[in-house]
Amino acid sequence: AAAAAAAATTTVSAAVATAAAAATTAAAVAAAGSRAEGDGSIERMMRRRLGCCPARLASALLGLSPGMAPSLWGWLTADGLSRNGESIPLVYLYGKDDSKYAQIGERLRRETGALVVASGGGHAVLVEDSATVAAQISNLATSIVSVRSSVSATGAALPVSALPVSAPSVRSAEPASGLVLSSFRVLRRSLPLRAPLSLARGTVLQRRESAVLLLTASRAGKTRANRQRPVAISCGSGGAEAAAGGLGVCVRGVAEACPLPGFHRETIEEAASALEAAATELLHSPESLSWPAANATPAELHCWPLLSNSAASLKLPPSARLALQLAAAHLLAENDRISGVAACALPFTCALRRMLTPVEEGESGRLREGESGRVRQLAGAVRSHISLNALLLQPSTPTVTTAATAVTAVAAATAATAAAAPRKGGSPHLPLVTPAIQLPLASSSGGVLVTHVLSLWRRGYRSFKLKIGKGSPTFEAARVNEARRALRGLPICLRLDANRQWSLVEALLFFGELEFPESIEYVEELLSTPEDLPELFFKTGLRFALDETLADALGGGETEAVRALGAGEAGSPSLPPATCAALALLARADASCGLAAYVLKPALLGGLGACAALRARAQRAGAVLVLSAAFESGVALAHLALLAEALAPAASESSGGGSCEPSFHGLNTFDALAADLLSPPFAVLVDGAHVPLGACEQALRDYAESAAAADA
Repeated sequence: AAAAAAAATTTVSAAVATAAAAATTAAAVAAAGSRAEGDGSIERMMRRRLGCCPARLASALLGLSPGMAPSLWGWLTADGLSRNGESIPLVYLYGKDDSKYAQIGERLRRETGALVVASGGGHAVLVEDSATVAAQISNLATSIVSVRSSVSATGAALPVSALPVSAPSVRSAEPASGLVLSSFRVLRRSLPLRAPLSLARGTVLQRRESAVLLLTASRAGKTRANRQRPVAISCGSGGAEAAAGGLGVCVRGVAEACPLPGFHRETIEEAASALEAAATELLHSPESLSWPAANATPAELHCWPLLSNSAASLKLPPSARLALQLAAAHLLAENDRISGVAACALPFTCALRRMLTPVEEGESGRLREGESGRVRQLAGAVRSHISLNALLLQPSTPTVTTAATAVTAVAAATAATAAAAPRKGGSPHLPLVTPAIQLPLASSSGGVLVTHVLSLWRRGYRSFKLKIGKGSPTFEAARVNEARRALRGLPICLRLDANRQWSLVEALLFFGELEFPESIEYVEELLSTPEDLPELFFKTGLRFALDETLADALGGGETEAVRALGAGEAGSPSLPPATCAALALLARADASCGLAAYVLKPALLGGLGACAALRARAQRAGAVLVLSAAFESGVALAHLALLAEALAPAASESSGGGSCEPSFHGLNTFDALAADLLSPPFAVLVDGAHVPLGACEQALRDYAESAAAADA
């Protein structure tokens, strides 16, 4: 099947892979018999396998199946599990009812001395006896660490690679020194859209305009006091890795400002001009560029990396402020990575987690004494990826189509996309939402919305965000019912977003028409009067999320608003009434009155200080944080993916009050773009419904180097 898939077209490959997944799942079920009937583990495995992306299943068959892997028996027979006088620990687990792998285990034990463990179940050991697997992994890691510790104490060579006993710190107590900001560039970029895009506030976009900030620093080991006038330094790709210790080399950080017309107050010209002024001030500042203090308040973080009394900082619009902060953080994280100071596999993500992790605060809002160690410990606990929710746009005008028209539209869109956007390796990049098709409601016999939702579920999406509000409450309720019926019985999260379209009376009418109100995780800003959202919850049980309210409170970028939010205040006399009203709602809304989530657009909120304040507030209010994009390029999306994990609860923190895991984020707007700044594009980095963070960090690193080379 794998060989046939390799030679066939993408469609045939997908069909073969799906059939193979079904066959292997059926075999596992047959082998398991009645063992898993009680806990449903085999059923969950079946749903997971059949929900995978078919093209990726074909790739797995081709590259990961045991028959395609080289044999290691000769290597093992030659020297066993000993190399250079050192023993290689090996634990082999198999299901006691899996005769083939039981024989392999016995041969391993006999010829190599490996520890062979017979666990419960059959072939699907990870599913059927996960507790034994987890225990054996833990025991192996513990024994390795114990051996390492005892050998290290005697001064002998370590027999195995060092493993961290606890979560590593983002950086040592002393940051890497000698970082000198030497130059910057603000690069204007313009990307075409696949089709004109109509936004909720009436704006129609043809292209996305952005300003990319590229910061360059030299690790010359000298201070600004004895430095001459800064000059640009030319570094080739990979130059940062060439010199011992990283001294005398260049480090780069990059970020993007991409204000969305109709949503941001600033234009792209204003954002680019503000970046020029802020970067110039940073370049000539008497202070060296360094991380913010571990006990920085949200208001202090809001001003970083500029001084609090900086003229440029006071004039920075939200999108430019976030770009400046992320470029500076990227630069410093790269500096720590090159210096060997960052003891983390994802140095940039860990650095952002350290900056944004809330801790117990004293009256001043600062860390209590001794809490900095806890910050570093939490910062090491980052996940390898984030998950996306699927965005289902609403039609430009409320229409009803037939099933035949719907199927024809999907087929035409899929064919056009496959022809226009080939991916690396020849597989087409199929967009989550083709802007040319706004997913109209079809008849009950089937339609484009149902077809599209089911295709997304099969690709691995488990959270769906449906845009509503342009039609009447009755019409929109019918769309929601249609989407939910398509996924009936499947474990999903359904989120709705109305962009403040309705009154409380209209919202109650909408609720009365819903067939499955209990299946809705939350409704995002359903009312034109957000202060009535708690009342809507008490009358209907519909939990709500805040989006525009956050922008009302923080979108102007005022430091005082960030300070008030960080302190839990309901407003300030120096702030506008609209800002105070939004802050008052944030101060009183929590899980007990229906609050489920904050939906963050960091570039609209004004930077990392606002994000840190909202993270702390969400933890107290029992809300989850969901990051949302605004049709930016892959540069901004990669940053947002890292921010999403940095803001997520660490393993030792509460996951909030939502019913679903807090890691479904709205970053799949990349499908609206016909091109990307990243190469390969961000869409290629996305693995089904997941975004691997290591790939994002590498993509930013590569883009910074390529942008510097192209601008030289």
